[in-house]
Amino acid sequence: MTFLLIGHHSERAAAAGASHVQLGSGADRLPNETAADWTTYADYIAVVTISAERELPPTDTELGQGQGMILRSVTLDVGNVLWSKTSAPRDLPAKFEQTAIGWKFGNGDVNDRQELGITDASRMEVGHTYIMALEWTDARCSPGDKVPAGWRGLGAASTLPYDDEIVGQGEMEGTVQAATQARTTLSSAPMDGTVYALTVGKSAYAVQNLLNSSKPEAPRQSFAANSAGEPCS
Repeated sequence: MTFLLIGHHSERAAAAGASHVQLGSGADRLPNETAADWTTYADYIAVVTISAERELPPTDTELGQGQGMILRSVTLDVGNVLWSKTSAPRDLPAKFEQTAIGWKFGNGDVNDRQELGITDASRMEVGHTYIMALEWTDARCSPGDKVPAGWRGLGAASTLPYDDEIVGQGEMEGTVQAATQARTTLSSAPMDGTVYALTVGKSAYAVQNLLNSSKPEAPRQSFAANSAGEPCS
């Protein structure tokens, strides 16, 4: 996901009495809102819990400029697998790591930082549980850059809060919310037909039933080459 800092705090955070996370926008890799999106582009849909995180160092360019982003590597423990594609390229492991957004820093000091998040998306924070649509991606290379192989989400709407086994309850935009608050947020900005809107307040079984009744579509041509660079040789 390409991140663009737009510098605001959400109504969700304000309602929860927290506004410490600065939000930006992101360009999704793949369509990721509806059940058809999930069953078309994902290899697995599973319940995962974030068990650990570690900081990833900024680039030399960012350090030289005295400002930039600090990303995180988060560890995901896989629980129930709700759906899988028969043509999935490999088995989903019991545990894996994924890169997540972290902080921005400035004034030439990596300790002068502020938490970053993406509007209407989870930050993936330690101790919280999510339902995720996951795709295996091979390593991709471009001049001077390489994206390693790994399990990745499809986009912002492919990760749903799932604390206490309730869709919508848990961490969103770096703020902990109840499912009732998630419903209120959805009603003020309708997302009709999305997995989130159709299952908020329910259990993973509702998500599973929705997926099992969904038919994959032909991948959209505009997303066919949505990757960083060419396959690495």
